[in-house]
Amino acid sequence: MTDLHDAPQAIEIGEALAKATSRRDPRYLDTLAAAYAGAAGALLAQTTAFVSLDVFEFHRSADVLLVLIIGGAGWLYGGIAGAVIYKLLQDGIATLTPQYWQFWIGLLLVAFVMVGRQRFVGGLYGLLALARRR
Repeated sequence: MTDLHDAPQAIEIGEALAKATSRRDPRYLDTLAAAYAGAAGALLAQTTAFVSLDVFEFHRSADVLLVLIIGGAGWLYGGIAGAVIYKLLQDGIATLTPQYWQFWIGLLLVAFVMVGRQRFVGGLYGLLALARRR
């Protein structure tokens, strides 16, 4: 196993226990994440050929949080799945009610928080299983 594979496991265990078991310091993952974020920002600036202050607005951060909540932060591909679901929801709801699409996505977020993502997704799987039986 590589150190890059061991570091998330060490963070889950705990930093003190990771150091006690002679694993490397898992804080270098923060540096790696910052490097990825910097590369993404550089690519954004390169492809758009312009960087404005709109990049730092609050709704961008809120969109990222919604993507992670919808897709699941504990899942490896949760961010990708959440982004696809979020964009499909945004486009679908915006065609039905262009002025109030944010309300409906907010209501979905409240449903995720109140019901729990596991029970919500499990309920969808149950509906799919029921539909397959028929």
